[in-house]
Amino acid sequence: MAEETESVRADKSTRDLKQREGIDWRGKNFKQLVYAYLYENNVAGTNLVLTVAGTFYQWVSSTVGEESGIGYAVGSATSDNITIGVSGEGIYYVNVHTCFGGDNNSTIHGIVYKNGAATILQFHRKLGGADQGSASTSGLLSLVAGDVLDLRYSSDGAATTMILHHIGLTLVRISA
Repeated sequence: MAEETESVRADKSTRDLKQREGIDWRGKNFKQLVYAYLYENNVAGTNLVLTVAGTFYQWVSSTVGEESGIGYAVGSATSDNITIGVSGEGIYYVNVHTCFGGDNNSTIHGIVYKNGAATILQFHRKLGGADQGSASTSGLLSLVAGDVLDLRYSSDGAATTMILHHIGLTLVRISA
């Protein structure tokens, strides 16, 4: 019985070593899991003024959450975006969740931007008076080294103040 226990330990040790070296349990190579997360959790809210109707304004109050790091995917609270590193190329599952309020009767639009251009990941939500609500979007994007993603909002009404409460922009590479 002691031999079997040592054998099982040896198998586990070999498996752990292979995983650290990028080899799965079947002996095949795989890429490192790549991910990044920007978020905001502010019960009181952060104001984002949407001055001109139809113009998109970047979310500028993010905090960097978990990330796989330099070379893969890196979040920046200074520029409020996520940049794909030299080893981060692939297909990504991208998710946005957002909870916000507003000060007038308008429809809020949100879009994930890639390198300054709108992507297919979009949402909208109608706000009345002093409503609060949530919206989300998710999907797949093909990203390469140097690609930059950020989240932007617009309103169909001029001089709208959004009150941002809970927001998350999450990227997870699903295929290299």
